[in-house]
Amino acid sequence: SDAVTAIRFAVTVNAAAALVAFDAARGQGGEGDLVARIRARIPSARSVLEDGSALRVLQTWIERSAELA
Repeated sequence: SDAVTAIRFAVTVNAAAALVAFDAARGQGGEGDLVARIRARIPSARSVLEDGSALRVLQTWIERSAELA
């Protein structure tokens, strides 16, 4: 549906922006303006969301947080 597609796109762009922020924190800001850098990271973000690796990392964080609580 259009709603699911829109949500999936928003999550992908948000994940791409997080990857850009992570790159910048490591001193790897990349070339171009912010929009160009986010656009360049969309394929990576889409890949980890679709292959389940992002979910596995989230589950690990949840488990570790529960252990520390």
